[in-house]
Amino acid sequence: MNAVICTDDVPDTERFAYFREIVFRESSPMDVACARPAGFSARLRRVDLGPVTVMALATRTPECCEVRRDPALIRRSDPDAYRLVVNLRGHGTLVHNGRQISLAPGTLTLLDTSLPFHGERSPGVDRCLFVRIPRDLLPLPARTIRQVVGAELDGRSGVGALLTDVAVRTVQDAEHYRPACAHRLSAALVDLLEALLAQELEATASSPQDALFHRIEAFVHDRLGDPALSPGTIAAAHHISTRSLHALFRARGLTVAGHVRARRLDRCHRDLADPLLAGRPVHAIAARWGFTDAAHFSRTFKAAYGTSPRAVRGESTTTH
Repeated sequence: MNAVICTDDVPDTERFAYFREIVFRESSPMDVACARPAGFSARLRRVDLGPVTVMALATRTPECCEVRRDPALIRRSDPDAYRLVVNLRGHGTLVHNGRQISLAPGTLTLLDTSLPFHGERSPGVDRCLFVRIPRDLLPLPARTIRQVVGAELDGRSGVGALLTDVAVRTVQDAEHYRPACAHRLSAALVDLLEALLAQELEATASSPQDALFHRIEAFVHDRLGDPALSPGTIAAAHHISTRSLHALFRARGLTVAGHVRARRLDRCHRDLADPLLAGRPVHAIAARWGFTDAAHFSRTFKAAYGTSPRAVRGESTTTH
């Protein structure tokens, strides 16, 4: 779905109140305040890509505006998601997850909808994007992601710049996409965000053990389709014992086998939900991601998602 909301459609004296009501009715509601809102205007464009949503917001504010999501609003509605903020124009500050950052053009930051935040935007013209991604779509462990929630991320170079460009073009060219493209676009945004977070986590690792864990995560990610991937091969590739490997994961509330299995299942689920892969047999998709026993895969998949692989495949073909 591609929807556009513009305050130009309402009288000037009612525009800020109209905008405030819109953001208050979001799935992760926020409250917005402005001391003198006369002259305020906003344009919001929303593009739904299945479970992932991209929103482009352009505002003109004569005075500093405040935006907050407090515990009461979280209790009112929490979609259990992450929201990537892509700041394209304008300046502001944001306090979230115990961090305070400055928002300048090119700044990215990740919000957790289950945590409160408070932000301020300077007067003038602002442009930003919001990419909302359900928590369970990011295969990185929640406690790992929490390490970078609210941090200032670079959207001007490298992976951050590529993620910014894809998000911008997703909105700009929304009318040109076929429904079947939604799955691929959402997967691309999730993959780029995962790559950006992994890069940031490795760069800011607080200990050699953290840095090793992030290198192992990247190693596993690149070899999910290899049936031989195991604690033994992972440990050998990083010149540590399997006992040390298990201890490294256990310290983070994980198991090696469980982590590999969850990452493989995530990839299988994506492929099964992709209408462009509707002709590929379920067992072939399972084998592509390292599951060599079709019956075992079906049982494991159902235990994780509460539904069968074929049911997920059926949903993808009936909704496109």
